Amino acid sequence: MRRQVVAIAGIALLVTGCQPAGGPGAAPTQADPVVATTEPLGAPDDVAARTLPDLLSQAQRVAKQWQDQPRLAEIDIALDGQGGWTGVRMLYLAAEADRFLALRADGNGLAQQQPTLSTLRAHPISAAGLTEVPRLPAGVREPAELVSAAAEALDSCGVAGPVTAALYATGAPVAWDGDAWTVAPLWSATLSDAQGRSVVVDPSSGRTGADPCL
Repeated sequence: MRRQVVAIAGIALLVTGCQPAGGPGAAPTQADPVVATTEPLGAPDDVAARTLPDLLSQAQRVAKQWQDQPRLAEIDIALDGQGGWTGVRMLYLAAEADRFLALRADGNGLAQQQPTLSTLRAHPISAAGLTEVPRLPAGVREPAELVSAAAEALDSCGVAGPVTAALYATGAPVAWDGDAWTVAPLWSATLSDAQGRSVVVDPSSGRTGADPCL
C-alpha cells in the first residue's frame, strides 16, 4: 500500500505543476511535449459548492471529448480549514493511449492538459488492462464525510490539524508495467493535513486497513 501511495503522490505533483526535477513527475522536455488548453466552464466561484456527482458529470463530458471510453483514475481535492473545496485535479486514462487527461478545476473554471505517460515513467495500458481499473464506487463519500468517518484513524495517525487534501486514487497508471498490473488497481482515499501527515481509508466507508498511517 505504501509503495502505491508514493506513486500516486507522484501523479498528483505532476498535475499540480509542482514537478520535482528529474523525478517521475518531472516536467516534459521539448522532445516530450504536453498538450495544454484552458477551457473555463461554469461560474467562476462554483468550485467550493461542488459535490462529487456534480464534478464527475462535468468532467466526464470533457473526458469523452478526449477519448470515447475514458476511465477515471484519480481525484485530488484541496480543502480549506473548514472543509470547503478550493481546487480539484482529476486524471483520466484511455486504452492504448500514450497520454493521460489531467483536468483542473479552481476559481477560474475547468482547464485540461494531456501529458504523456512517459512523464510518469508509466506505459500505455491495454484495453484489457484498463477494464481492471475499477469505476469510482457508487457510495463514495464526500471529503467532509470521509473526514468525519475517519476521525478516530486521523487522531491515531497524528493528523492533528485540519485535513487540507483528499486524494481518491486507484494506483493507475504507474502500477502498470506494460503487460500487467504490479499492484491491482483499487480505489482508496488519502486524507492529509498541511504538514503531510496522512491516513488511508476506504472511500465509501471511511474504514482503515491494517497500516493506514503515512
